[in-house]
Amino acid sequence: MGSMTGIMSALGTVGTVARYVTPLLSAGQKASSSNQGYKQTQEDATLKRRQNLLSYQKAETDRLAKLRQSVAAQRAIFGGRGIGVVAGSSEAVLDNLTSNSDIKRQQNKADYDLTETSITQSLGQMRQANLLEKQQLKQSALLSRVGDIF
Repeated sequence: MGSMTGIMSALGTVGTVARYVTPLLSAGQKASSSNQGYKQTQEDATLKRRQNLLSYQKAETDRLAKLRQSVAAQRAIFGGRGIGVVAGSSEAVLDNLTSNSDIKRQQNKADYDLTETSITQSLGQMRQANLLEKQQLKQSALLSRVGDIF
């Protein structure tokens, strides 16, 4: 009979420990899930940054190709009319083409920078939300343990 009392006492102790450990394990699992979500968000941000960079590079390549083509076509037109490349009016036209291309370059850069800022801010907000969620889980587990004591 004494051994039954010892076994019952041990089972009671195990049950008490389980009540305190279970909320901690649950909070740990939720935190792990939160970490995985944040890691996925980081990977998505990296992918978006790569796509943004490739888009920017393509836009710049297209802009330069279009500028070269426009300049070559304009020079051919001037050459066909007997106007020299260093003549005042032809130089002004070529400068205008270059100026327009530079405006497009600035627009491409602004679009790239805006997208990068958006990605960075989104990732920062997710990180803040992740930290807040972890803190709330810790507090919840602590309150659960305190509630079990009383």
